[in-house]
Amino acid sequence: MSLMTRRYESVVSTMNEVRRLRDSMGPSDPLIVAIAPLLSNLALQEEIFPETTFSVNDGTKSTIYELWTDVDGRLGLYASAGLQGKYQPPHDHRTWSCIAGVRGAEHNCYFERTDDRSIEDRGTLEPRGELTLRAGIANGMMGHLFHSIEVVEQEPSLHLHLYGDPLDRLEGRVYFDSDAGGRIKPFMTYPSLHTALVSAKELREMLEDDEEIAVLDTRELGEWATGHLLEASPAPKSRLELDVSALLPRVGLRVVVIANDNPAGHDAAHLLRRGGYRNVAVLDGGIESCLQEGLAVHDGIGTFEKAFGELVQAKNETPTIKPAGLQSMQANDIDHVLIDCRPTTEFEQFRVHGAKNAPGVELLVAVEDLDLALSTQVVVSCAGRTRSIIGAQTLIDAGVPNSVSCLEGGVMGWRIAGGEVQTGSAPQDVLSPRPLSTTRARELVEPLAESNGIVLIDESALATYLADTNRCTYLFDVRSPDSYRAGHRAGFESAPGGQLIQELTHRVAVPRARIVLLDDDGISAILTAHWVKQMGYEVCVLAAGLEGQHIVTESDFKPLVQPSPSSAVSWHAVETELAGGGVLIDCGSSREYRHGHIPGSRHCTRSKIADGLKGVDVERLLFTCEDGSVAEFAAGDAAAQGWTAAHLIGGNSEWESSGNSLTDADPVFLVEPVDIWVKPYKTNTDDTAAMKRYLEWEVGLRRGVDLTDRLAI
Repeated sequence: MSLMTRRYESVVSTMNEVRRLRDSMGPSDPLIVAIAPLLSNLALQEEIFPETTFSVNDGTKSTIYELWTDVDGRLGLYASAGLQGKYQPPHDHRTWSCIAGVRGAEHNCYFERTDDRSIEDRGTLEPRGELTLRAGIANGMMGHLFHSIEVVEQEPSLHLHLYGDPLDRLEGRVYFDSDAGGRIKPFMTYPSLHTALVSAKELREMLEDDEEIAVLDTRELGEWATGHLLEASPAPKSRLELDVSALLPRVGLRVVVIANDNPAGHDAAHLLRRGGYRNVAVLDGGIESCLQEGLAVHDGIGTFEKAFGELVQAKNETPTIKPAGLQSMQANDIDHVLIDCRPTTEFEQFRVHGAKNAPGVELLVAVEDLDLALSTQVVVSCAGRTRSIIGAQTLIDAGVPNSVSCLEGGVMGWRIAGGEVQTGSAPQDVLSPRPLSTTRARELVEPLAESNGIVLIDESALATYLADTNRCTYLFDVRSPDSYRAGHRAGFESAPGGQLIQELTHRVAVPRARIVLLDDDGISAILTAHWVKQMGYEVCVLAAGLEGQHIVTESDFKPLVQPSPSSAVSWHAVETELAGGGVLIDCGSSREYRHGHIPGSRHCTRSKIADGLKGVDVERLLFTCEDGSVAEFAAGDAAAQGWTAAHLIGGNSEWESSGNSLTDADPVFLVEPVDIWVKPYKTNTDDTAAMKRYLEWEVGLRRGVDLTDRLAI
């Protein structure tokens, strides 16, 4: 068992008993007496609190590490590290507390306030005893008492501090200048809370052990794309509250946070603990420490998935056709069908002339529906390489008798070769298979499932998986987004099969997790599982699909925590806000902002707001985004920093649905956008040099990414 998990389990065991005692005894001196031995026993496990993990930050005398915050906001446990000379004057806690020594010596002097409180900013103290807390010694006090603390020996100290309320939620704490009292001053209004650090060496060891682990890279997506671990899932800080619950299905999971710097990592880890994830550490030194340790760092988006696609082609010798070959087929009227397997929205943006559309794992049913002659050649295309490789090999693996190949370089390769591209689509361009086609396709996938060992499970097995507290289980509905919105099973997330294969590390943060797939045709889930299994994951298919299940249309989404309070503004008031000197800030996707934004709005990624607002001198801030969700959190952030802030209800979507227009004119960026990674064809469909570089990068992944220990192909 890893050190992280040993510490986590010891803390959980202690805090569960503390919570039981608190609930039965209530805040009282007897409660503190009962809790003291528990905290002492935890503190005596010094090996789980190594000095390298709980050190004092450079240039300071003390550092507070957050170990536990209760989701109900009524308990907080911290490890306070100190050096000789650390001193805190007499202060109160406003709640009951208990302190136990791990190592070193922390001298405590206890006081009671004895004045009549008639003078608002002054008071007197009288001593009520003193005690030096060493390893295993514990003592506590009620909230009305005061104490001073001082590290009195040369050895660095570490002490566990337990409070009836978390430190970041305690308000009104005060301290006195001297042991006798005197002037009253606010004490530690905004404590700086840290998280246990792990080194890149420790991370390497954890990635190789037998426990589940999630590595969350909380940098923005554009920053992540410049260099990341293959095992790390992107979890941008700007959307962390909205996305992380889906990424982490189990609260006891080990989570290592990567950030731009340690302070940003501590902020993200604190947020995770507020949401119930307590087995959390921060990678000391971020991605740079990985480079120094010799861990493989890769650039780009979807690196693992694209490297997998290249290896699939190499292993299976998936046939390809060059753009010139397809051009010749078109010019000479050779019997063929060209199918683009991307989602319809991407197909409409940019596609090869003459292509039809069948997204992802719907490709097999679409080919069956066409009822092709054996002489008809099938060519599969996507934007670049990966999806067309997987699509073509899917047809081959399923036993489609036609000649099947993928278009080399996809739409980008076609454009580089001078081929004509199209945008938009007509209804006849999007293939909509009939029931008979589905039946024939099902006859093809059933033997594929059997030969590849795809496990079909029933409701009993699913219930067992979900009750397993030692494994993460992800639930995905691989049908189309429209089908999902029309009705789905609660607890299953929408993840269209072809896109799940393309975005697996963006949806599944735990490589050793279990994945359960669901469909309504007996085809899509099996085809998706066929590839997910080869990608090295444990995957199974819910045999009954949606049959006999309660179907819902509402979203299962719940944010990790609620946003800090801020004002809410309707779209009716936007013009009034702007006319009154307010600034409208769009904190959503910079790509969507460029495409269309509320006139007069400026863009700033939420995680960069502190920098973006440095040059803004206004009375009031109004935040918006695509649907209002990120904006509500951003407004709460700004309000907590002292700004007068509000969020637009429903965001840009509500603005537009109310009859107002978005514009792509006059975009203003308060900071350089780092929230997206832009594909070559997203900026300029004629930038063939950028397209060529991108395709060369994809091909290079076959040699540049080592997937030896991860894949099952």
